[in-house]
Amino acid sequence: MADDYHDYVRTALPALRRLAYVLCQDGHRADDLVQSALVKLYLSWDRIRTNRDAYARTVLVRVFLSERRGG
Repeated sequence: MADDYHDYVRTALPALRRLAYVLCQDGHRADDLVQSALVKLYLSWDRIRTNRDAYARTVLVRVFLSERRGG
């Protein structure tokens, strides 16, 4: 599990950072959003079978919206 997750993160990280930056327009906050999303992704990793990129983007957007709402 861990190797598979690390391989995925290594390849997906640049795209996730770009998306986070587009959402919040702040580099430091974008890194925080990505970190929070990756933690949530890791916790669900065994259950994700298909389209991990879409799942990761969805988690990232939901983290952003949650923080924006103050929750």
